[in-house]
Amino acid sequence: MVAGVSLACMSGCGEARDYTVPHSACGIQVTPSSLEPLLPPGEEIDDEEKLELREYQQRCSLKVDGLEALRIRGDVITTDMHPFEVERRRLENSGNPSPAHVGQAGRIADDQIITYVPCTFQLSSEKKPAERRYVLDLYAATDTPENVDERREALVELAKSLLPKAKKEMGCSKT
Repeated sequence: MVAGVSLACMSGCGEARDYTVPHSACGIQVTPSSLEPLLPPGEEIDDEEKLELREYQQRCSLKVDGLEALRIRGDVITTDMHPFEVERRRLENSGNPSPAHVGQAGRIADDQIITYVPCTFQLSSEKKPAERRYVLDLYAATDTPENVDERREALVELAKSLLPKAKKEMGCSKT
């Protein structure tokens, strides 16, 4: 169970949120009000253990009643890679991709936001840090909120809140 502030909330269909909205997502501090709009009603929320697939990739999910509600991905990539091209199909499948004013550049879709910022990062196999990009990818796995414009706005606000903290957590420094 994740610690946080108790917010009893009713969704559009009248179901109650009986769990506490957390103060963190995947070990990164957030304000509960930035997470709350994207979390569906239910009884229990779990912050799935953060996975570090490689030293430059992290994955984590928030689950409500055992079902994924929000997926958080962080990646450090080279500056010649363009995350919107790499994830073009996922953005298109998420619905209506358009620019988002988050980070250096961002793309928002109905269920997903991808944004990136420049960073300096050193792989363990390298002798010195290199200029790279930190990419944050948030995916709303439920239709919460039901209103797509509100969901898109909530994803943008959460990305703005998480991006600088997630970049730092990954070990990226400012460029």
